[in-house]
Amino acid sequence: MISNDEYSKLLDQQFDNNNSISANKIISGTILKINEQHITVDIGYKSEGQIPKEEFLARFLYFL
Repeated sequence: MISNDEYSKLLDQQFDNNNSISANKIISGTILKINEQHITVDIGYKSEGQIPKEEFLARFLYFL
């Protein structure tokens, strides 16, 4: 079991401003699944995300 101080530090690291996600920010991830409408991506957070294919540039969709 971890102490309250250790838990607090881990929580602060998770929500550190350097790691935050915001609109129009490009981040790295791993593509897990591609279907007709969405691309499922793992960026290392608690759960995966689904991005509409329309949000990817046309030159990248060529390879999908």
